[in-house]
Amino acid sequence: MTLTTEKADQLAKFGFTPDHRARMEEILKKIGTDRAEATDKRARSQSNTKTEREALSDVKALKRKLLSAADDLATDAVMNEDDRKALNAGRKLARSTTLHSAYLTKVRGVVERHSAALKPLMGGERDPLTWLDDVKKALDSAQSTQELSVASLPTETAEVYESKGELLTLIEKANRAGCRAYDGDARTIGLFNKDLILRAVANRAVAAPKPLPA
Repeated sequence: MTLTTEKADQLAKFGFTPDHRARMEEILKKIGTDRAEATDKRARSQSNTKTEREALSDVKALKRKLLSAADDLATDAVMNEDDRKALNAGRKLARSTTLHSAYLTKVRGVVERHSAALKPLMGGERDPLTWLDDVKKALDSAQSTQELSVASLPTETAEVYESKGELLTLIEKANRAGCRAYDGDARTIGLFNKDLILRAVANRAVAAPKPLPA
């Protein structure tokens, strides 16, 4: 773009008009904004992934305490074997958010029945049923946020391809106008090399400043 600006007057005499140059600037700004938006959305998605991991860690911590406390209650004949087995069913859920959420739903009745007996074995400060409901709500919310973030990540749409195609057409037009305008001046004509202009344009798009939030 610096070249087309520096040589604007001469290029205009050979078909590359101020309107062409203005359109190049417009497309460049759009590409820069799209890339900034994509970077921002990917950063938010990564942040949401971390939040989901943290919520899952809280669920796993609660599950470990429940299992350990259930073993004590079963040993003391306070909890029957069927209820203890229900709690133990969550041992092989890996790091699946969906499976852990389903597990919490499945064992809620067991925790509710034994909440009073479990509480003194799990720190004595929080009601185990409320604790379970809280971590499940946090996990489900984090999962939904992450799914929305992933869904909102920009893709290469037809509109983007159209803009890039138009930009390439303008670059080639500027290149041809430069060759006509500086016929016989090999050094200057060499500057109107499509690959060089493309590289300069790409650098401009990458370096475009991120727009300030409204």
